[in-house]
Amino acid sequence: MIEFIRHEPACVILVALGIIALLITYVGAPRAAKKSGRSVSGIPTVGGLLVMAGFLTSSVKWAAVIGLFEPAILFMLFKGIPDIIRVERSEKSWLPPKSFEGGESICCSQHNKCWETRAMPYEEDPKVMLYHTVVKYVVIAYGERFRLIGHTLNLRNILLSEHSTVEACKKAVPSKVRWTDIQ
Repeated sequence: MIEFIRHEPACVILVALGIIALLITYVGAPRAAKKSGRSVSGIPTVGGLLVMAGFLTSSVKWAAVIGLFEPAILFMLFKGIPDIIRVERSEKSWLPPKSFEGGESICCSQHNKCWETRAMPYEEDPKVMLYHTVVKYVVIAYGERFRLIGHTLNLRNILLSEHSTVEACKKAVPSKVRWTDIQ
């Protein structure tokens, strides 16, 4: 053990820092939160990443796998990344409705990263604001009026605004949005 410490000081330092970060995150922060009655957070993934980095600098690189067993890293690998991929795929394959609440769809935005967050009052308590991340826009014709509908990240359609022309609807969104006519 002493030989390993003498020959691999970078590994020992990084692994020790990783263990300290893990203890702060998973032991210290919950205790402090319970004691103070407020939310106290550690720094998830840092401990596991430091342990991995430490072992990757040593001659026992296979031991870097130990760092993968931190709960935050496991969560990210098995829940976070697959959810991101699923949402990206569903947004790319999403087709706008031909009609929406009695109106006919005129045009929609193409898939791009021009998302925005809109704050809208909650229906049951107007003082409470709900934040919707809009990922696509659709212009719907209702007679001589046009409504701008936003398709949100949680797969809902919300009314954003009403205008007298299609061009006015298109100007009400970020300028980078590209539009496609609906056949």
